[in-house]
Amino acid sequence: MSGIRYNRIMHKLISSLAFILSLSALSFAQINDVSKSDGDYKSIKSSVDNGYLSVFSDQSFKPEKAVTRREMAFILNSVTKKLEEKPTSISSADIKELKALSQSFKSLYTDTANELESSKKTNEQITAEQALLHSDISALHDRITELNEQNVAYEKKIKENNKRLYLIMGIIAVFGVMLGGG
Repeated sequence: MSGIRYNRIMHKLISSLAFILSLSALSFAQINDVSKSDGDYKSIKSSVDNGYLSVFSDQSFKPEKAVTRREMAFILNSVTKKLEEKPTSISSADIKELKALSQSFKSLYTDTANELESSKKTNEQITAEQALLHSDISALHDRITELNEQNVAYEKKIKENNKRLYLIMGIIAVFGVMLGGG
């Protein structure tokens, strides 16, 4: 893509984005979840006051809330439509502010994407470990069942042997009485 075409597209995109966001924002809104001592407070406050971004109904900005791909697609689609309808001019201060915000959002998006990827890997590891544990548990269950069956067979043999032993002891006692008493 040529530099001139890229600049033209970026200018239209930023202009339209600023216009759309200015229509949806509450001007001079109070922001109750970003302290004035926060390093980004001035940028956030200015973006809200200028209509580039808005606060939620509870007057919170939710600075950690990421923009979803769906929301970005909607914004870009709206920007494209507005560009086709009526181009809007934007000041260099607005462009600087949008660049600063885009860097902030880029960092947040990157962090979120990295956390998501890490969570996916962790989930995959847990799934693999669960499969191994399931296999181990299944093998252990089979072994316990086998040992239980052997135990039942041994108990049956012991009972049979005890019956024989008692019978032999009874016979010896009867012979002992007969031999000793007569």
